[in-house]
Amino acid sequence: MSARPFDLVVFDFDGTLVLSNAVKANGFNRIAEQFEGGPAAMEQALAEPGLDRHTVARRFAETLRLPPDAAPKIAKAYGDLVNSAVVEVPEAPGASDLIEALRGALVAVHVSSATPRDALVDILNDRGWSMRFDGVHGRPATKVETLEALIAATRTPPARIAVVGDGPDDGASAEAVGAAFFAVGDRLPGARPLAEVRGELLP
Repeated sequence: MSARPFDLVVFDFDGTLVLSNAVKANGFNRIAEQFEGGPAAMEQALAEPGLDRHTVARRFAETLRLPPDAAPKIAKAYGDLVNSAVVEVPEAPGASDLIEALRGALVAVHVSSATPRDALVDILNDRGWSMRFDGVHGRPATKVETLEALIAATRTPPARIAVVGDGPDDGASAEAVGAAFFAVGDRLPGARPLAEVRGELLP
C-alpha cells in the first residue's frame, strides 16, 4: 500500500458533509421576513461568505437600527429554526464512506464549522456522528484559528493537512496556514463531488 498523502483531514460541515445550505439560507430568510426592510438588510448582512450566525444577526440588527438586545435574540431564533432541521437533512453522497475510509487509513478526521461549537456538537450527537471525528470545532474559533491550533497541538506539518469544504472561508483558511484545499459541493469554481476527491485524500 502506498503512503497516505495526508495525516489530518479537516472537513467543513454544512454543504460539505451534509446538504444543509438551503436549510440555513431559508432560516435567515424566515427571520428577515419578520422585519420591515428585512430581506434587503439580510442580503447585506450575508454579503460576506462564511460569517457565523451571531455576526450576521449583529449586522442585520445594526442595518435595521434595532435595539441593542435584538441581535442575540435573532441569533437564537435562527438556531431554533435550523438546528433541528440540519439533523434531518441527507448527507452529501459518499460522506460516511469517505470518513470511515480515512479513519481506517489512520488519518485524523476533524470537522470545522462556522456554526457555534456547542450547537454543532448537539447536531452531530443527534445524527449519531459524534464518534466519527477526532475533533469538533466551531465558533467562536475561526477556521484559521482552528487550523493553527491543530497544527500546534498535533505537530502536523501544514503540507500533511487537507481541508475539504464548499465555501471561500474554507479555501482561505487552508491558504492561510499552507494546507491543501479540496473544493466540493456546488458553490466554488472547480468544485467536485466528495467521491472524486476521495482518491486524492487516501492512499
